Formats: sequence, structure tokens, C-alpha cells
Amino acid sequence: MADTDVLAADGDVILILGATKQRIRVCSLTLSRASAVFAALFGPHFREGQQSRSSRAPVDVALPDDDPDDVAFVCRVLHFRSRYLPPMQPGEWSQRLLGLAIVVEKYGLGEAFIDSARTLMMAWLDMRSDVANIDHYDVANVAAAAYLFDEPRCFTLATQRLIRNFSIGITSLCVEASGKVLPSLALVGISERRNVAINHVNEVLAVYEDNASACESCRNRPQAYYESLQQFWGASSTTLRISKKGPSVHSIKHHIQKLRKVGFVSKYRGEDVESDLDIDPCDDCQDEVSVELFKKLAREVEAKSVGLCSECVKAGAEVVEPCKGQH
Repeated sequence: MADTDVLAADGDVILILGATKQRIRVCSLTLSRASAVFAALFGPHFREGQQSRSSRAPVDVALPDDDPDDVAFVCRVLHFRSRYLPPMQPGEWSQRLLGLAIVVEKYGLGEAFIDSARTLMMAWLDMRSDVANIDHYDVANVAAAAYLFDEPRCFTLATQRLIRNFSIGITSLCVEASGKVLPSLALVGISERRNVAINHVNEVLAVYEDNASACESCRNRPQAYYESLQQFWGASSTTLRISKKGPSVHSIKHHIQKLRKVGFVSKYRGEDVESDLDIDPCDDCQDEVSVELFKKLAREVEAKSVGLCSECVKAGAEVVEPCKGQH
């Protein structure tokens, strides 16, 4: 058994995994205690369980349809051999988490594996809090893993990252492995909640402009206000739909950060804004939109772009609006 990975020296079963026929020696009792599926497999009603087996004469049990590395990882954790897990590059972890979740769900190992799963997912989310270092593909994998593991906190955090940090559409997610795990309601919810938040930004900014004008004449002169915002967001691209040129090309997170830093914005002539306009407002009209109004909008956008509730998704409930915790 030189080519067999021994997880239990007294193991009575050798699992032969996947097309590569990777071999690991395990204890059938350990797996049976963790999983009703394995308990049945090693019981008297299946051929694998009917074979005589012992630590001196372990039997081979083939699992040809499973990913060898994912099954081996799960078995290492269940046999308390996780300190010997092989090293992986950061980019491999999200795919591994989804693979583990698929194995755990298939064999009914959720209760035995949930603490390890939660630790692994939270560690991944904490280490990759900077959006510049991650791809939507990785975050979607973790969201799908959290859904299969039935870990609500990790699911909410991962879907919140997808909503706030990326502008990826439903179609792109559907063709990936994570999109085949996540229900369509979750994919729609991610996209719709993002759209609701972006629309709220544009609608409220338009209201701010209008509310600062007391007369029809001033309401017809909003250009300096919009020029001020566009210059602050970046003149190279229209990040808000203030010019009716289509959806935002930047993330919700980008909008929130910008709103918190806008400061006072002049509606008619900003000292720091390069503009051909030199329009004085009427005495009854406000010349500025206050800092607090922009910060208030940032808080509202945050509230509208929180992650999805796994209970709502599984219940088929409305997911466009944030969950109120009533199930």
C-alpha cells in the first residue's frame, strides 16, 4: 500500500477516488458516524458493506464520480488529519470550497463539517476583503459553497460582495459552476438589488438638484450641479446615469465611497469646477447641496445593497428588498 494515503492506520476501507484512482485509507466507523450515506454504504444492504473487512484486510470501495482532492480533503478533516492538508495557491481556495461543499452535500456531511466549513469560508472572506485582489468568479464560488453548506452569515457576506463590488450580469454567472449551484432566485436577487441601489443614487441626486431650486427658472439650470458631480466622480467616465447614457460602469462600493467624500456641491457655479456657466441663483434658491445629504444617501445605498438572506432564497421569498428577519 505504498501509494495509499493513510488517514487511519487501523482503517478498514480504502477509498479509490475519481478517474485518477487516488487511494486513501479510512475508518468506515468514522465516516458512518459523520454521514448517514456512508453508514448505509457500509451497511448490510450494499455490496460494499457486505464484504468482510478489517484493519488487517481493508476492502476497496470505489467513488469514481467524485473529485479525488475534495473527497480526500473532507476525509482528512473527519479523521483529524487536517494539519497535513496540501498547500494551495490563493486562487485555488474558492474553487476548493465549492468542491468541498458539493461533496459534503452529496454525502450528508453537513453537521459534521459545518464548523470547519465556516472557518474556511470566513478566513477566505476576511483575507480577501480588498476587491482589487479578487475576481467575481471566486466570490461566486464562495457564495455557492455557503449556500450548500447552509451557512447564512457567509452566504450574506459573499452575496453582498457580489452586489457591491462587481457589475457582472446574470448571464455570466449562469455559465459558471457557481451559477449552476445557486438557484435562479439568488442570481436575480443579486442583479436586481444592485440595480435598485444604483437607481436610488441617480433618483436621489436628481431630487437634491430639484429641491435646491425654489423657482422654475433655476430648475431649468442644473448643468453646473451635474458637472460638479461628474468631475468629482471622474471626468473620463460618467459613473452615474445623470446624463442618461446607460447604467453605471462602476461598483456600488465605488459609489458609496464617492458619496462619502463629495463635500458641498454648488448647483450653479463651483469655485473648483471648470465650467463656462456663471449663473447666480435667485435669493430664494439654495446654492449648495450639503455634505450630510450625500452621506445620508451613502447610508441608504448601503442599506439597499446588503447581501441576500439564505432563508429567503430557499423559501422562494421576495429578495429584491433586504430581508426584515421575518421567516
